[in-house]
Amino acid sequence: MTIGFVARLGAFLGLDKTLKSNAKDFSQKQIPSMLERVAQRVLTDAKKNSPVDPGALRASGRVESPNKHTRIVKFGGAGTGVDYAPAVEYGTGERSPNPFLRKAVLKNKAFFKSVGVSAVNKAFKGGK
Repeated sequence: MTIGFVARLGAFLGLDKTLKSNAKDFSQKQIPSMLERVAQRVLTDAKKNSPVDPGALRASGRVESPNKHTRIVKFGGAGTGVDYAPAVEYGTGERSPNPFLRKAVLKNKAFFKSVGVSAVNKAFKGGK
C-alpha cells in the first residue's frame, strides 16, 4: 500500500480561477517549479521523520509528477518492497501511529503558502 501527499498550489491557496484568468504565463512556468520545491522539501522532512530501521521506508520515498500542476509525495507501493507505509503513518491495533508524512506536510504548510504568494505577486507584477 502507498501513502501520499498531493500538492496543487492554486487549489491550496484558493487561486485557481484567478491564476487562469489573470496570469496565463504563471501557470505554465512558475507552478511546476513551485510545486517541485515544496514537494522536495516535504519529502526531505518526511524521510527525516520516518523510522530508520531498516531504512526501506525512507528509501521508498519519492515525488511523482502526474501532470505539470500536481506533485505527489509517496512512500511505499508497488515495486518498492514496502507495503507497510500506511501502518507506520496511521498505526494499527498493535502499533502506535508515527505520522512522519503528516508531520512533514504540517511543518511545511507556511512555506508552501509563502512560496505560492511570492510567485503570484511576481506574476501579477510582470516578474519572471
